[in-house]
Amino acid sequence: GKVLADIDIKSSHPTLLLSLYDKFDYKKFAEDNKATKKDWNEYKASRDIQQGGDGAAPTGRIPEPEKERLKYKKVLQGDIYTFLQKEVNSKIKHKAYGRDDIKRMFSAFLNSSSWLEEETLSHLNFRIKHNKINEVGKVFIREFPNLFELMKEVATKDQSEILSKKGEPCIGIGL
Repeated sequence: GKVLADIDIKSSHPTLLLSLYDKFDYKKFAEDNKATKKDWNEYKASRDIQQGGDGAAPTGRIPEPEKERLKYKKVLQGDIYTFLQKEVNSKIKHKAYGRDDIKRMFSAFLNSSSWLEEETLSHLNFRIKHNKINEVGKVFIREFPNLFELMKEVATKDQSEILSKKGEPCIGIGL
């Protein structure tokens, strides 16, 4: 007579991936920003003014991975599967895929090890007809390339002992 709770681990994958951005080392970017400010001189200031700037030395820039993390976080606040659905459906001609299809395809992409070798994921054709899982993976990699690199690093180093049924590294299970 007690309440049964069913936790949908698959649905938590996109949120858990957000934590991978914490592995990025921002120290190099801080050093580059410091070097840029140090190298700023009167010539660069005058050129900046000529081009419509204020001539002040740059105060720093947001690193690309941080910009991407903010974008990813914004997508998560909405619905990542709807975001991927829109992107995938804009690339295909015939059938439009629903959110549940995209969710299933994303899970299959995430739990495959073939993206570690950057294969075309064709062996997953048996799971999803017409092999559209390729499109979900391509969109994800295109939109979040830094996260994809972090995923590869984690899957090959930190979680290399977490294997799928076939004995391959599996980031989905690792998460």
